[in-house]
Amino acid sequence: EASILGVINGRIPPVVSIRGVEWFETIDTNQQNSLDIDVVMSADRSSGYTWTLEYGLGNDPRRWETISSGEGSQAFEGNLATLDLTTIPKVSIAEPEYSETIVERLDRVYQPAVTLRLKVLDNDGVMGEMRKTFFVYPDEDTKEGFPIRLSGSAEASSIMIDMDGDQVFEIIAADASG
Repeated sequence: EASILGVINGRIPPVVSIRGVEWFETIDTNQQNSLDIDVVMSADRSSGYTWTLEYGLGNDPRRWETISSGEGSQAFEGNLATLDLTTIPKVSIAEPEYSETIVERLDRVYQPAVTLRLKVLDNDGVMGEMRKTFFVYPDEDTKEGFPIRLSGSAEASSIMIDMDGDQVFEIIAADASG
């Protein structure tokens, strides 16, 4: 109901979108030590806006660190900031306990989670906000060139087969893009 009333009253929030990192993507700090944060933001119904880009750690961040902030009067699309991933605390995921609850499991597996939060406040006092979560996890066992980003989601199980007869299995993964 509040959204409908906002539209009726002309209080439509600014456009806010975080790009440059995929939802729940895992970034291996042995292969990448910074993240370019690309965004789209605009407040077309107002004379300008202020913005704040922050990050928080864990499953449900309660504390936020400012990456950058500023103001604008035009739509913006591009690189807003770069996050130094070496400043993110390294964590290891503990082995599960048999009796852990769902909330305890989420807290455990989300320890390496980083959530970006971009808040845009237009000059009329209307706020737009977006969050996006990814993981920062150094993995000593990651092979060069991996992980491979697929162009579609991969719900089907992968299979291993020696396609070329060289006694080495290839991994075959079908994704939703065909």
